[in-house]
Amino acid sequence: MIARLFIFLGTVFLLVAFELGVISAWPMPWSQLPLIFLTGVLIMHFVRPIFGVIWLLIAGFFLDLLGLPDVSHVLAFGLSGAAGLFLAHRVFTNRSVYAMMGLGAAMYFVVSLVILFWYLIQDAATPFFHSLISEWI
Repeated sequence: MIARLFIFLGTVFLLVAFELGVISAWPMPWSQLPLIFLTGVLIMHFVRPIFGVIWLLIAGFFLDLLGLPDVSHVLAFGLSGAAGLFLAHRVFTNRSVYAMMGLGAAMYFVVSLVILFWYLIQDAATPFFHSLISEWI
């Protein structure tokens, strides 16, 4: 059991390192490939939905740990995993390629919305904090 856990965590860590180190260095259309997210969708569709959510949460933690700290990947992937868990149980089956594509598109939409709101909140808060700092200085 513990050996499987270490293999799982090692696989997540290596895939995060591969995405951040190798895929991000490729030319433009290929450098935007969300390999970790796609792997989570595949695990959610083919293995079990809860394992896909766990994969996304752990991968989001490693992305926050190793990647750029401008976006909370744990929050984005966690909300996407929750939406995917609901959709996998209520809407889509696990026997169709179209269901997997719909699940991935819906989950990617949730990730994009969370990241968009994250940037909007940061940009909206920036003038407020600048005005506070300028008053104190």
